[in-house]
Amino acid sequence: MFKSIEFKWNAGFDFVEIKIRAENGKLHCTSSGTDCGFNNDMISELSVDTFGKRMLEMVSAWNSDYEGKGVYLDEVSWSVICDSDERRIKSSGNNAYPHNWKMFIKMLSEVAGEITVD
Repeated sequence: MFKSIEFKWNAGFDFVEIKIRAENGKLHCTSSGTDCGFNNDMISELSVDTFGKRMLEMVSAWNSDYEGKGVYLDEVSWSVICDSDERRIKSSGNNAYPHNWKMFIKMLSEVAGEITVD
């Protein structure tokens, strides 16, 4: 069963940090970032089971590390830690992302509000 997910994204001076956790049958979210300020313990109406199942399926298929090829003027780094009763999934990257990255950000936005990570 889904327990929590932590997401961190950093691009120079811009950053986003989100933690979504299952607690008492509800999704609780804390977030902070350059554009979103700080939001403490928002509670989502989404189902823990539905969100958790979708998120675990998505990130369990990811590689543990993604590295962009080439030279970049602005490095963008990110990390995800997803915990369930059975395991911990860790993934991170620099200037490279999993194929379903946009869907992942959309899912986080359903709980945390609009997230901008370009």
